[in-house]
Amino acid sequence: MVFKKYWKLMIMIGVPFLLGTLEIWHPHHVDFNDMVSSNEKANRWLTIHLLQLPLFGLLALSILFLLEKARNAASFISKIALCFFVVYYTALDSVAGISTGILFNFLKSNPDLAQTEAMNQLFLSLFHIQVPGGTMIVKIAVVSWLVAGISATIALYIKGYNRVGVILIGIATIVFQSHAYPNGTIAMYLLTIGIIMIQFFPWHFTEVKNPSTIRKKLEIK
Repeated sequence: MVFKKYWKLMIMIGVPFLLGTLEIWHPHHVDFNDMVSSNEKANRWLTIHLLQLPLFGLLALSILFLLEKARNAASFISKIALCFFVVYYTALDSVAGISTGILFNFLKSNPDLAQTEAMNQLFLSLFHIQVPGGTMIVKIAVVSWLVAGISATIALYIKGYNRVGVILIGIATIVFQSHAYPNGTIAMYLLTIGIIMIQFFPWHFTEVKNPSTIRKKLEIK
């Protein structure tokens, strides 16, 4: 019963917190030679990206839950953008993250291939998605998150939720241009705090008061 009552709250708060914590181990810069020469780094790279895959989808779900009571045009735009985010950001991370992780693990058992320039170029091609249409995948993935986050911020602001929490969500959206450390960690922790403030102190630090409180005051008068 407790789980059924609080499962949405667990997703809204737990997912960005877990994702932010996971990104602590995500390197900001990736060097091909460094990865293929270190079993630990290669394994960690692949593990991080396999774990990230469901978390990105659940991150979109956490924003959807957050917008549940904010029914306005900005909320609608955010929900549409989240659909694009799930599809394109998952594709981006699958190719640039999981595919390169599989390549690193393959090259560990084929050290002679790891020394060739062709393999280095293959890594760069996968990492930057250097194929026809690859640039569009990256752009749509990044822009869809920005549109979804900024629209959600506007929707929550219009609804009158905790201004500090709303501002933190807006900042988190902008910081999350890269999910690698430190951007990813900072953005997801800010998002977590923002969601907590909106969920537990929805009308604090704002001129908009709780409607039920206003009704009670009017009834007393």
